[in-house]
This record gives sequence, C-alpha cells and structure tokens, in this order.
Amino acid sequence: MTHTLRIASAVLLLSVLAFASGTTDKTIYTLEIDPERNVIEVSAELTLEDNRLYIAEIGASQIPKRWAAFVRDLQVRISNGQRVEVVESDEGWTVSAGKGERVSIDYAIALEHEKFEWPPGIDGAAYAREWGVFSVGRAFAVMNGENRTGIDISFDLPKDWRVSGSWRSTGENSFSADNNNDLTESMFFAGDYKSFRFQRDGFELEFAIGGPGVADQETEFSNLAKGVLEYYVTLMGGVPKPPPGSRLDKVLVVINKGDTTDGEVIGNHISMIMNPSGGLMSQTISRFLFAHEFFHLWNGKSFFPESFSEEWFKEGVSNFYTIKALRNTGAISEQELFEVMNGLFYQRYRQDDAFGKRSISEVSSGDEKHAHWGMVYGGGLFEGICRDVAIRKKSRGEQSLDDVIKGLFSDFGGSGSGYSRNDLTSRIEKLAPGSVEDLRERVYGAGTVPIDACLRDAGLDASISDGNLVIKRKADTPVGEEVLFDEMFGGRD
Repeated sequence: MTHTLRIASAVLLLSVLAFASGTTDKTIYTLEIDPERNVIEVSAELTLEDNRLYIAEIGASQIPKRWAAFVRDLQVRISNGQRVEVVESDEGWTVSAGKGERVSIDYAIALEHEKFEWPPGIDGAAYAREWGVFSVGRAFAVMNGENRTGIDISFDLPKDWRVSGSWRSTGENSFSADNNNDLTESMFFAGDYKSFRFQRDGFELEFAIGGPGVADQETEFSNLAKGVLEYYVTLMGGVPKPPPGSRLDKVLVVINKGDTTDGEVIGNHISMIMNPSGGLMSQTISRFLFAHEFFHLWNGKSFFPESFSEEWFKEGVSNFYTIKALRNTGAISEQELFEVMNGLFYQRYRQDDAFGKRSISEVSSGDEKHAHWGMVYGGGLFEGICRDVAIRKKSRGEQSLDDVIKGLFSDFGGSGSGYSRNDLTSRIEKLAPGSVEDLRERVYGAGTVPIDACLRDAGLDASISDGNLVIKRKADTPVGEEVLFDEMFGGRD
C-alpha cells in the first residue's frame, strides 16, 4: 500500500469508526512492515489530550533527537481529513489542533538504528534482517498525553510473516497495551521465525528465535527455558510479582542471529543477539545472558533495592543464581563453570580499575555500574558465593543464601517498596552472625573478595596463579564425602 493511499484509508476508517461507535477515545496503532524499504509505516488514531506529540525519551541518548531522529514524514489530520500544521521542536511536535480533537497521525520509522554506535546492552535499537524486523515500543510509538489506557496495536505484514509481541494478544497479529508505559516498555519481532511458549500459574514465557544457526537451536533453547523457569519458580516459591499498577504476567524473549553476543531487558522483556558460530564461550555467554536477565524478574523487578549502593546484590547475586540455574539444568558443565568464573568474571573483577581502591557499593551507582562491570557483576558474584558458604557453614547446612533471597521476595515482592541496606545486612547477620563485618570491608569498603579462600572453604582446590583464578577438584577428596560446593551448585557432572 502506498503512503498516500494508506493515509486516505486511515482517515476514512477514522471517520467511519467514530460515527458508527459513538466513541472517540480509543487509541489505535497500525504498523505496516515494509522490509524492502527498511521502514515501519505507522498510523495512529487517538483523541488529543493536548496539542503536543512526543516519543519516549528513555534510551538512544547518544543520538541527537533520540528516537525522533528516525521518524519520517509525520502528518496529522483531523476527522474530516483536513491536514493540520505540525511544528517540530526538541521536545517533539506541536499540532494545530486542540484537546478533544480526534486525529490520525501517520509517519514512517526508518530502520537505520544500526548506523549508530550503541552502548553495551544495545539499548533497544531496532533492526531489520532478511527473516524479520525487531523493534521496541519506544522506538516506534509517537504519543500524546499521559493517561491512555486500552491501546490497540495491529500489524499489516508481508506474506508468510507473523509477529510475536509482548502485549496481550487480542487476535491474529493484534494486541492490546494497558497504558503508555506498557506500549513503550515492550518489544516485537515480525517475520519468519521459530517460537514456543510456557505457562505457569498465570505467567507466560514466550520465545521468538530467528536467523540461520539460531532458529535451528529451538529445541535446545526450549529445554533450557523450561528448566530455568522451573528452577527459579521452585527456588523463589512462586512466579514473579509485579509492583502495584504494573503487569508481569507475560515475558517475551527475542533471540536473533548477529555478529556478536549481547542482550538486554526492555521493561520485563528480553532481547538477545547471538553468534551461532562464535565458539563455546560465546554460546555459554548467550545462555548466561538469558538466565541472568530472566532472574531479574524476581531480583530486580519483583523486589529491588531502594538505593543504587545495593546494586551489587541485584546484579552480582543474580549472577550467582544464574550459574546455579544453568548447572541445575545441565546447560553448562563443571569445567565450563570453572572457566567462566575465571575468564569472564575473575579477570574483569581483578582488572577493574577500582579493584582494591574503591568499594563495590560505591561504583554501583548510576553510570558507574556499567563502567565497573567487573566490580559489580564479578565482585558481587564472588561475594554472593562467599555469603552462601559462610551461612551454610555457620548453620551446619540448615540454611543458605537462598533463605535471604526468598525472604526478600516474600516480604518485598510486589510491594513497590525497595529494601534498605539494613534490611539486607540484618538478614545475612541473622543467619551467619559476625559475617557482616566481611561485607563492610569488601562490599562497603575497598577490600577485595577472597574468592579462592571461599572456594577452598566450599571443598575445592582453588588458588590465584599468574593472575588467574584456578579451580579444581581436590585430588584427595574421598568418594562419597560431602562437598559444600556440590550443595551450592547442584553436584558433579
């Protein structure tokens, strides 16, 4: 359909619907995917709350005008089909129509996002591939007002394409978003791809997997997802609990082929790029990224710290449970675990320029968290392991760090209130009296985490040699003797 014909059709439909239904407050987005032109044609129909149009400001901060930089040929018409003036500014667009006016808004989103440099995590960059198109809601939705509810989204797709969206499904290739936040903190993938889903206690996990060498791993990803979901639900005692006023009953995971391996969370949803020919470490990292971001639906979304200073627990301890989940589902071997702990985590922890100079807590705030990945994600992981060892030894195996994280989920999950440092440290101190002194030194002070000593306490042969964390089984451990490490991580291969 040509751009002109599409606009005329939208205006006619707008007039007919308004006349026939007698209601003028429905908000509708129709997206036409044009892979040949690398654009998404968008038609929006809504009743103005004011005369300002805007696109979400979160993300794309490295690009002048942010997401608006990809908007092309924006036109606004009132219900009689008359085009009205639109003035663009740094804050969006101002239209020559007032509150209560029913309008159609037509524009194109140029899928040129990959021409720009994006920070780690890819930050919601839209992209087009031969097999489909990916976008987050914040990249395509030009909005008006702050209080919209019941937003309809539908897709006009090329032949043999379909779409997976993170909103509630209302029919074939159509969805409904609860509000503006649900519209923008979302994602979809449209094209030719593999998909599967799991449901548990009202919670749905849907996968969309595309690209040669990636879609072929559908069975492997399905088994991994099912195992990790069961592990987390059993560990935490239930499915994620959303804060008041938000929805956490559906999670979409989009995995596509790319030259590198990376991943991120948009709202409650996960986007991953993986290189299927990137070697064993690349494959391991891709599975780790999924399991890590998925655990954030509990530790990070259901309950969360009230201060950035506890990000080490949200990120580093999530890494600990990510590894435990992967071991328990058989996704990584013990030797792969040992290699990842050194090659991915210890090296980045030791080589972080804040190592031994600043506290993990101090560098967990704001932009510094990503600049000090090794301290927060690596140091936090190692401190989580050390806390678990200390609690298990103090309680003679009766309790563990599991009791701390389950307690936080039970007490804060779904409340919308964050836990304080005292909430966290008092729970640890209760289970392992005296151990909070270690936290004050190594997390809230500039001390370093003695991960080799903690692993030796867990029954392994661990040492630091030539700047590497070397982990092995003890050669003299009698067969059948209990090893604390096996209780923590799920046993031997």
